[in-house]
Amino acid sequence: MMFLFLLLLKSLFFLDKFIINNTNLFFLLFNNIIRYNVKIKNFFIYMYPCWDKKGENVQYKLNANKIAIGWQEIDNKWYYFDEKGNMLTDIWLNDKDNWYYFDENGEMIKDEWKQFNNDWFYCNNDGKMLSSMWLKFGDNWFYLDETGKMVKKRWVKYDNKWFYINKNGKMAVDTYISLKGKHYYVNSKGELEGGFKKTKDNGNIKN
Repeated sequence: MMFLFLLLLKSLFFLDKFIINNTNLFFLLFNNIIRYNVKIKNFFIYMYPCWDKKGENVQYKLNANKIAIGWQEIDNKWYYFDEKGNMLTDIWLNDKDNWYYFDENGEMIKDEWKQFNNDWFYCNNDGKMLSSMWLKFGDNWFYLDETGKMVKKRWVKYDNKWFYINKNGKMAVDTYISLKGKHYYVNSKGELEGGFKKTKDNGNIKN
């Protein structure tokens, strides 16, 4: 029955030849390899390019003799394959002085926060990790330092002005900051007013 089916396919689709190898069936159609994986009670069809699992590694076959190396866009998602063709997963990649993160499925994250070693990082729509800049979400501002880490619980000097970042990463606004017995005021823009000065009990800034 299977052989008759193959002959029918050969006549209908002008197949040049077919090869049966264990549970895999290969057709050569217009110089493109089409693989048919035959299983009991099931008949699955795979056409190159296709995914291929090698032990714990995952590769992406472009054709029967070529695997993806480097960047590869698949179904509108970006992946990266090392020099052996193995897909990167759960790891940072530095490429042309930019950092990218690939999740456990190998997909490059974008427009997304990533927690790594208890620190938070942000990758933009191009997948690039942002650094040395402010980032606004809703009504809150966050600051990413030169390494890309989201700053927490410290002062940040930017454009010759001082700002305080709370422990949740949000910039403090219109409030007093109490540190080591001293109190500092930041205005509605988050800017320190009055410099680093001690205040009276009533909250008024005093030298």
